[in-house]
Amino acid sequence: GSGIINAGTVTDQTSYVRDTYQIDFVDIGGGVVGYDVTDSGGAVIASNVPYVDGDDISFNGLSVSIDGSPDIGDNFSINPSVRQDLFTTIQESIATLRINVSTPEDSAYLNNQLQNSLINLDQAMRNIGFIQAQVGTRLNIAESQKFINEDFNLTSKTTLSTIRDLDMAEAISDLNLRSISLEAAQASFARVQNLSLFNFLR
Repeated sequence: GSGIINAGTVTDQTSYVRDTYQIDFVDIGGGVVGYDVTDSGGAVIASNVPYVDGDDISFNGLSVSIDGSPDIGDNFSINPSVRQDLFTTIQESIATLRINVSTPEDSAYLNNQLQNSLINLDQAMRNIGFIQAQVGTRLNIAESQKFINEDFNLTSKTTLSTIRDLDMAEAISDLNLRSISLEAAQASFARVQNLSLFNFLR
């Protein structure tokens, strides 16, 4: 057939059941095309529902639509989204673009694969934007730590220049406290430096 399934959306979080579902197109009598919906365990979610081109197919808190003319015997799978690295997504998109199309069925298959590729690429770009925001925040923290360290160095020099005029016990205690603060700042800075975009994309 020439049915093309859309991405699908979760319409009701409270009733949504995360699972893999299959939509099978069947003859519901008199040559009328309908569909059954089953879950990963084979339980029937919907049965002998008349198919209407482009109408929503809704069940268990999610909704999809199928456009075109699926044939009796055609089936579509609906899988929960899973985390996938960017490079795999790109490789799959390239493989999709190499599919040969010679029949309406091939065209429908290509369209469905392109839909999946575009969804995965869109999700990858959203993830990159989120990661960039996270890394940007950490770089700002690192810059702040740099200024803290510079301020500490200046303060230390001032302290050393006046140490002869201070009570030695008080000066040593003050320097110890400042040293502890510096060590904590440097440790934080080192952790930020070790971050990279690829740590998040793996």
